[in-house]
Amino acid sequence: MPTRKFSLKSGEAKRVEVSWKGIWKDIRVRFDGQEIGGFESKSALDEGREFQLPDGLGHLRVQLVRSMGSVELQVLRNGSPLPGSDSDPNTKLKTAWGVILFVGGMSMLAGLVSTIGQVEAMQRLGLGIETVVLGVLFLGLGLWVRARRSKIALGIAFALLALDGVFSIVTSLETGGGVGGGIVLRLFILLGIFKGFSAISQLEAEGGEREGVAALSD
Repeated sequence: MPTRKFSLKSGEAKRVEVSWKGIWKDIRVRFDGQEIGGFESKSALDEGREFQLPDGLGHLRVQLVRSMGSVELQVLRNGSPLPGSDSDPNTKLKTAWGVILFVGGMSMLAGLVSTIGQVEAMQRLGLGIETVVLGVLFLGLGLWVRARRSKIALGIAFALLALDGVFSIVTSLETGGGVGGGIVLRLFILLGIFKGFSAISQLEAEGGEREGVAALSD
C-alpha cells in the first residue's frame, strides 16, 4: 500500500499520513495515526476535500492536481503546502537541482565509458570527452542551484538540455532514425527543471514576507 507521510512544520515529526491502494483507490488520510477521513475514488480525490485537524491546528486539504503536464498530490494545511509534499516549493527546487545533477553524472559516466573503453557504438552517438566536459558543467550548475537558488544556473541548464534535445532530434531524423521515447524523457527532465523557476520565486517571496514581518516587530 503506497503511503506518504508529512510533518506540519519542517524538522518536526511526520504526523500526517496519506495512503491508498492500487492506482488511487481507497485513499485514507490519518493524523497521529488516527483516521480523519478519506476518498472513495480517484475522481473524489481529483475534486479534493478538507479535513479538520484536532487541537485547533486548522484544516487539511488533500487533492490530486494536474500541473504543467504532471500530477501532484497536493496536501495543504490552512492553504500552505506541507513540507515535503509535491506542491512544496522546496520539493520542486530539490527535484530541479536533483535532475540537473543526475544528467551531469550520467553524462560524465557515459563519456568516460565511451572514451576509456573505446566503445564504437557510443562514439557514433557522439559520446566522448566532450560529454565528460558537459557532465562536469551540469554538475556545477546543479550544485549552484542547490547552494544559491540561482535562476541563472537553472536557465543555463534548461537551455543546454533544450538545445541538446533539438540537436538529437535533428540528427536522428537526418540519419533515418526515429525520435522514440527519448524525447518523452527529455520533456519530463525539462519540466522538472522548469518548475524550479516558480519554486525559487515562491521561496524568495516567502523570505521577503518573513523579513517584512520581522522588521515590523522590531
